Amino acid sequence: MNFIKTSFYSGISTTVSLITKLITNKIVAVYLSTDGMYILGQLKDFLNITNVFSNFGTVNGTIKYTAEYKDDQTSLKSILGTSFKIHLYFSIVVFLILLIFNKQISIYLFDDEIYKTYLIILGFSIISVSVQSLFLSILNGLKKVKLYVLINVIATIIGALILVALIIKYNIEGALYAFAINQFLAFLVTLIILFIYKPFKLSLLFAAFKTESFEKIGDIIKEKIAVHDLVKAQIQRQIERTRAEESTSPKNTTLYISILLESKDLINATMSLLEEYHVAYDITVRPATLPNDIDVIEED
Repeated sequence: MNFIKTSFYSGISTTVSLITKLITNKIVAVYLSTDGMYILGQLKDFLNITNVFSNFGTVNGTIKYTAEYKDDQTSLKSILGTSFKIHLYFSIVVFLILLIFNKQISIYLFDDEIYKTYLIILGFSIISVSVQSLFLSILNGLKKVKLYVLINVIATIIGALILVALIIKYNIEGALYAFAINQFLAFLVTLIILFIYKPFKLSLLFAAFKTESFEKIGDIIKEKIAVHDLVKAQIQRQIERTRAEESTSPKNTTLYISILLESKDLINATMSLLEEYHVAYDITVRPATLPNDIDVIEED
């Protein structure tokens, strides 16, 4: 697909996204007021962080290697199988954290525990959105721009309609649940389109987890700065929001920034482990194994 067609389809997606955001932002401002907009802002920032953890920063790597090995089914199966398991396992970890600490996180984000049930539902949707981001990365790597844009446009329109309907009917609670519902529906839309058009075999995702894929772990380490920048941007955004809005809760702000700082420390620790593995790994050294004949220890 040439540059002009790609730009055309990307322009459609961007235009639809801008129009729906203008409409939904106006409705949010009218029905939820400043406090509601602040809560949604907190939620969006929190979702950005959970999405980073749920895919473990593998999105760009998946796009790159899908494009590179799209004609090599064996290598592609290994890459996609490993990527799928990373997305699935880490999103499950995020879900378990929300499941266990839903009350504490609800108080941290909203200064009230009444939204803890919502956070559990959100945890389920994080698993679906993590897998969906993998599907979109694969489509991006395969240069399936039409399908990529089609999925985004349909998901954006459906999501905007649901958000508006729930806000009008249930106010802030409706808006919160709309986020979780929309993530489920975006995944469902993606899955349906993949089944209809079959741009790649879904069976490629269920390859055995290949540890050899970690030989290219350096590409993940390269994203360390990008992940750090994301966390810093969220901290700065929260500081600016606090300065601009008198209704912002100082307690929420302090706790939210603390979560971001703890997340930054967790990223540093994880990346340090990856860097140590990357430096110490030697492909020429074979793993130690026991001889096949030492299965039974004979008694004296």
